[in-house]
Amino acid sequence: MTAFTPTSPTTPTPTTLTGTSVSTFVADPNSIEFQGRKAAVPDQPMMTAPRGSLPGESILTFGVRQGCGFVTLSCQGLTDRQFQQILAHLLELARRVNGNLALDATLVRPFNCYLINALIDFHHRCRGMGGQLILMGLPAEAEEIVVSTGLTKLLKMTTSRDEAIAMFHNQAPTQGLWSRLFSGRRAA
Repeated sequence: MTAFTPTSPTTPTPTTLTGTSVSTFVADPNSIEFQGRKAAVPDQPMMTAPRGSLPGESILTFGVRQGCGFVTLSCQGLTDRQFQQILAHLLELARRVNGNLALDATLVRPFNCYLINALIDFHHRCRGMGGQLILMGLPAEAEEIVVSTGLTKLLKMTTSRDEAIAMFHNQAPTQGLWSRLFSGRRAA
């Protein structure tokens, strides 16, 4: 695995978490159109976060494909506070891709109710950016909870990157209460 390196020496550093800049995760965004919407970042191969930038034994890889961000997260035994640090990283990555982020969290252990609630909050933040969160994988016990509680109406799930890209490109998410009220559709 390769380490993240900035692609442009002039890329601004927005935030610093535990000494490593989050801006080193993503290539410098160019002004390209994404279906007539906001500018998207160019494609970027999957890269691994720098060692020591995440708490505990966590590993995070991030890449961009067709203007959509893809994250694979592996962590075990994190406290709620440590997971908040990871969510801060994920939020910054989501900002770089206008909220269109697919997350593979199959290697997150233990996956408890706190983490499911954190994903719901993260989903709403992605929607606020004009995108959506798509889960490409959850641990079996977490997926069972999401399905049995009906959260699949809120948290979209898929099994492949190609399906996630199709969901990002074909399904323009609504951006809040006003757009739901004035679009003629009923809010769920």
